[in-house]
Amino acid sequence: TIEFWAKPANTNDFKTIIGQGVEQANKGLTIGFLNDHRFSFGFYDNSLITENAYNDDSWHHWACVYEKTDDHLFARKIYLDATLLTQDENTEFYTGTGGLCIGKTYWHTRYFNGLIDEVRIWSIARKINDIANTKDSPLNGNETGLLAYWNFDENAGTSLSGINGITGTVHGA
Repeated sequence: TIEFWAKPANTNDFKTIIGQGVEQANKGLTIGFLNDHRFSFGFYDNSLITENAYNDDSWHHWACVYEKTDDHLFARKIYLDATLLTQDENTEFYTGTGGLCIGKTYWHTRYFNGLIDEVRIWSIARKINDIANTKDSPLNGNETGLLAYWNFDENAGTSLSGINGITGTVHGA
C-alpha cells in the first residue's frame, strides 16, 4: 500500500506523485494524475485509471493498494479520502526494481506540479478501515507493516528525513 496527501496544481500535464522502475510493462510504477486530471495507478503499460477527473484545487488523501488475491491474480485498488474509487484484477505481476521517486517518474523528468505530504509505504495491503483510521494522523514509525514514512516537516533545505531512517534529496521544491 502506498498512501499520501496531494494537492495538484490545475495544469493539463501528467503529474507523477510516485515513480519507480523502468519503461517496460509491469516494471515501471507510476502513481499520479494524467493530463485529463484522472488518477492513475499504473505499471507502465498496465494501468488502473479512475473514471472521473480530480482537479478541485483541494487536498485529498490517496491510497493505492496492490495485493495477491490467489495463486494467479493480483488486485489493485484506488481510494480517495478513504472511499474506494475503482479496482481491478489481473494476472500480471509487478516486477519493477530500483530507487523510488516522490514527485516524478524514475525514467523521465515529469515532475509533479503541486503539493505532496505524508507519504507512507507499507509492506501490507491495508484495509479500508485501517486507511480511514490513520489518514488524518501522523504516524509514530512503529506501525505494523510500515516500510517508509516521510511527513515533509522539514520546511526548508534539500534533505528529506524519513521516520524509518530512509532519507531523500529534494530537487526543485
